[in-house]
Formats: sequence, structure tokens, C-alpha cells
Amino acid sequence: MNYHVIKNSIPIYPGKTVKDEGFQLTLSNGVLISVTFSFSSYSDKGVTTAEVAVIDKDDNWYVFRDGELYNENMSAVNANITPNELAEIMFIARAL
Repeated sequence: MNYHVIKNSIPIYPGKTVKDEGFQLTLSNGVLISVTFSFSSYSDKGVTTAEVAVIDKDDNWYVFRDGELYNENMSAVNANITPNELAEIMFIARAL
């Protein structure tokens, strides 16, 4: 497993920046899981949810719905994912 911390400052206008924070994991099967919780993400800024992307080694993106991961042939992130849903996503992604 490969792990990478995301911590960037993003300028939004002169004199004002926001933090882009999160992490990326690459599982042993090559699936990348990216978790962000920041001003620019589809989350509540890390209070209780995060934005999660799941991308396999062939660059297919997966959407989490009804307890499953679906490849819908498009680049899509999963918005407002709870910690329990993230654990579920990571478990399912191991088998992609």
C-alpha cells in the first residue's frame, strides 16, 4: 500500500488562501482511493464527511451507491462520504 498526504494552499483571491487537505492510498491491487475534505471538495469541510474518488489501475472511476462500487464510464467523485461509508468503500475496492 502506498500512502500520500494532501496538504496544499489554494489561492482563491489576492491575500486569501484555503487549505486542500486529505490523503491518497494505493492498494496492492493498484486501486487509488483519494479522500479530500476542504473548502473546494464535496464535503462538509471534514467535519463529518469527505469527498472520495476511487480509480482502478486502468483509470476507471467508481461511484459508491447502495453499498456497491459501480464503474459508470466517467470521472466522478463520491460526495459527502461518512467515515463508515469510507471503510465500506475501502473494503469493496480491495476486490476490484
